[in-house]
Amino acid sequence: MTTLLHNFDYYLEALNSADAGSFDVPESLPATWNGIVTTNTRPMGVIEKILTNAGIGLSKPYVETGDMICVKVDWTLTSELLWGSMEKTYNKMGRPRPFRNDRLWLAVDHTADPRTNHETRQKGLIAKAERFRREAKIIDFLPANTSIMHTDFTRERAQPGRIVVGSDSHTCSAGSMGSFAVGFGAADVVMPMVTGETWFVYLKCAGSTLWANFPSALVRAVEYGGPSLKELSMDARFAIANMTTEFGEAKYADVRTIDLSEVRLTMALYPNPDDVVPIHERAGMKLDGCFIGACTTTEEDLIIGALVPEAGLYAEMRPSRHGKRRVTSGSLIIIKNLDKHGLLDIYRQAGFEVGAPGCSYCVGINDVDVAGEGEVWLSSQNRNFRNRMGKGSYGNITCAAAVAASSFDMVVTDPKFLLDQLDPAKLQRLVSGGRSKGPQPELQISEPTPEVSSNNVPMLFDSPDSDAGRTTSRVIRSKVQRFGENVDTDAIIPAEFMPGVDNADLGSHCFQYFRPEFRNKAKSGSTVIVAEHGFGSGSSREDAVRALQGAGVEAVIAKGFAFIYERNQLNMGLFNIKINDPRFYELAQEDSVITINKDNKTIQIEGSDMTFYYVQLDVEEALIESGGVLPLYRFKVGRKEYVTATMGTQGKKGARISLGSHFIQQY
Repeated sequence: MTTLLHNFDYYLEALNSADAGSFDVPESLPATWNGIVTTNTRPMGVIEKILTNAGIGLSKPYVETGDMICVKVDWTLTSELLWGSMEKTYNKMGRPRPFRNDRLWLAVDHTADPRTNHETRQKGLIAKAERFRREAKIIDFLPANTSIMHTDFTRERAQPGRIVVGSDSHTCSAGSMGSFAVGFGAADVVMPMVTGETWFVYLKCAGSTLWANFPSALVRAVEYGGPSLKELSMDARFAIANMTTEFGEAKYADVRTIDLSEVRLTMALYPNPDDVVPIHERAGMKLDGCFIGACTTTEEDLIIGALVPEAGLYAEMRPSRHGKRRVTSGSLIIIKNLDKHGLLDIYRQAGFEVGAPGCSYCVGINDVDVAGEGEVWLSSQNRNFRNRMGKGSYGNITCAAAVAASSFDMVVTDPKFLLDQLDPAKLQRLVSGGRSKGPQPELQISEPTPEVSSNNVPMLFDSPDSDAGRTTSRVIRSKVQRFGENVDTDAIIPAEFMPGVDNADLGSHCFQYFRPEFRNKAKSGSTVIVAEHGFGSGSSREDAVRALQGAGVEAVIAKGFAFIYERNQLNMGLFNIKINDPRFYELAQEDSVITINKDNKTIQIEGSDMTFYYVQLDVEEALIESGGVLPLYRFKVGRKEYVTATMGTQGKKGARISLGSHFIQQY
């Protein structure tokens, strides 16, 4: 009875939050309101249609490059580790009621392992997650080692046309179900969790056309289509969408055709996910460990990964004594299915330890699944950055079948000779789970029905017209710390030091392994970073920005930033500049003295008479000037009040960002 009442209370809260979150047009709207408009649009891709349909207060019934738009968010996702970061922002907001307790997905997966869940760090993070679950009455809470956050969400909750925002970069996995799914930083996810809305500056969409007869990080949204899409299993779609985090008549920035019949077995070499070579070119490379797991490794991969060693064992191959072998699935549901068909026993016979669901070696922070210094690993995970699997380790990534084949002799092995021995009928039976195809549902295609208003919401009104309230200097003068291409967030702040007590704590570990001298140089006055393309690539951790702030960094200048990291910089209020002039990067070297004038938007380098100019979007400048999104945040109760206030207060003085029906205002 207690359990029944407990569940009833949670679902009653869900009904109440659904009712409170429904969009009701206020009785008195400005004369400029155009209502629901579906005409005068243009051809759009799927992503553009989803954003248009979810848009709030659009000035036209479509979106295009450069538009700043506010959208309604259907789901927010997080984990126990990332909730630890989100809670810092949530506490400062006064812990308001989540927008929808039945549209919030919280999984305990990153640091959790049955062998270490009793340890102080894991115990504390799990306790925080469970406390928030009770407080917010979260319907979809997955206890420790139940599922990796993306696996069961995509299988059980993701739907076509939905907007999904998560505090992990691999949230894009839900794109396999036709959702517009994107990873944000922790504070960035708190806002839609509380308000039900978020903002985008719509940039460009890249299209990929898939076609074939099957033989058996860039700031862009990616849309997959083509005649062979229907041939892909849901697990294959999941893996493709998951790895998208590393990189019609509708207008696309780029369209590429991929012939799936030409796809071959490859591996990505440490330390770059895009340093891809045919696996046979690295055959014989000695290994110290083999890992099959992480959210990228789907149930289908795990099945094939078991059938490969089964074929090897049948051929009298035996695992060597050298090395470590571990397999970890993404879900208890998957584990039960593998066990039901005897596949876990095959893994054990091949020398693998079978772990509970969790991120395991992919992040190397549960205190047991951590690669040793100097060890060389082959893994089916999705990233192979420096120190990702453990300090000083060398991670190379490939598919589960290749890892399984390589595990016998602990050398990189092309699995083709074992794959050729698999029984296609058995494989199909295992992959389908005994499910018959049955009749296919009739597809229903809907066009967007955007909410259009000539008020141009969201938009920025008037820059601050005085220096009142400014406490920071308008001029930065510092020595430079110079970085190259694709500095990833694992390098900026290793996951083992997250979420940290505060910024200073995180800052004390900034570039701990990648550049240990960084912190002392920052203390001595080298507080400006100059980097090339792709600064902040990799994991979505906003802790990277917090660590830079905690280390005393005043500004980051680069040719380009990774999408999630760039949003995190803005939301945390870390001053940043994008500049592409190659002459600047020739002059700005390690220990160069640089002067940044924020009023004139100029940069000068000592020893040169050149002046470099930079540009910032209004929204970027407003967020940076205010110290991030949190100081701008004003919470009110009642969504109708948001709509009326936002749509009826144009033209006021002060810096103002209107985000749909929720507005942020500073005078």
